[in-house]
Amino acid sequence: MAYRVIAPQRADRYRVSVDEYCAYWRDGFLIVRHLVPLEEVEELKRHAMDLFYGRWKWNGHCDKQARGEKPSNCHRQSSCEW
Repeated sequence: MAYRVIAPQRADRYRVSVDEYCAYWRDGFLIVRHLVPLEEVEELKRHAMDLFYGRWKWNGHCDKQARGEKPSNCHRQSSCEW
């Protein structure tokens, strides 16, 4: 069976090189520098440290989930304790 691209084509899509593909299968991971904007990486790091040091508690759901709505941005909902 031949490989078939399912996702739509995008000009900003990262193209994996043959060497990166081989490294992924050899190492089990691939580091792609600058794939995610630095501001987002810093936000994720702050959030991870808040979780690690117990400054953020998650009660398993957010208010939107409790109302049966789509749970987008649950980390910012009032059911979370900072």
